[in-house]
Amino acid sequence: ALIRWTNKDLGFIPPDQFISIAEDSGLILELGHFIIRQSIRDIAELVHSQNRNDIRLSINISVRQFLEDGFLKQVKSALKEYNFPADRLTLEITESIFIDDFEYMLPLFQSIKDLGVQFSLDDFGTGFSSLSLLRNLPIDELKIDKSFIDHITDNAQDKAMVLNILNIASNLNLLVV
Repeated sequence: ALIRWTNKDLGFIPPDQFISIAEDSGLILELGHFIIRQSIRDIAELVHSQNRNDIRLSINISVRQFLEDGFLKQVKSALKEYNFPADRLTLEITESIFIDDFEYMLPLFQSIKDLGVQFSLDDFGTGFSSLSLLRNLPIDELKIDKSFIDHITDNAQDKAMVLNILNIASNLNLLVV
């Protein structure tokens, strides 16, 4: 699920400009609620109207959303209301989510995993990449940061990094994007 904003006066405003403003102003929580409910509703309608059981949904989640009281309840509620299977939902997070309080985050992660929801570690390799994160987190997928992929054919270091990430992910039975 990708959010885009086109304003009649300002034109297209890229997410890298308005998401940070939404986070700074506190509107990210309201925006996050909308994205979760709307994307689950839209994908559930598609699944049910097309009688398809192979369609998955991924949603990027900010740190503030994840830490919000009731986040788990919100996800559960949307899945139930729109009759969308939890095992077809992936929440994409970045490594920065663990800077503040890893011990608090882990049980919340596990509660969400217990629903059947999958986790993807987005932009892997650019933040605070730690092998202990991969060992201790209930994640299912790594999304290698675009900065490594962009020059993989002409930069030996980028190629080596990607190959090493692929090996680690394979050994941990993680999907890689």
